[in-house]
Amino acid sequence: MRRLKLYIIVVAVLVSPYWGNGRGAAQNGKIDTLLTRLKADKEDTNKVFHIYNIGKQYAMCNEYKNALNYTNQSLVLSQKLNFNKG
Repeated sequence: MRRLKLYIIVVAVLVSPYWGNGRGAAQNGKIDTLLTRLKADKEDTNKVFHIYNIGKQYAMCNEYKNALNYTNQSLVLSQKLNFNKG
């Protein structure tokens, strides 16, 4: 019984970084990478794609407020650039 409790505690501690705010390590890394790329982007279609993908990653992490913010930013920029596909 004690071993089972110890096992459950160890597993919970090892898995807990993935529970926190809904973002796992993979999504966190993708968002960080996209944010870094975004800083270097000029106002062109690549920036639209990067902003949209950041929003999509936040949506996958159940962070809908951030997702909505970034997808709206991508929409505004695509309209400004007359980029209808974006």
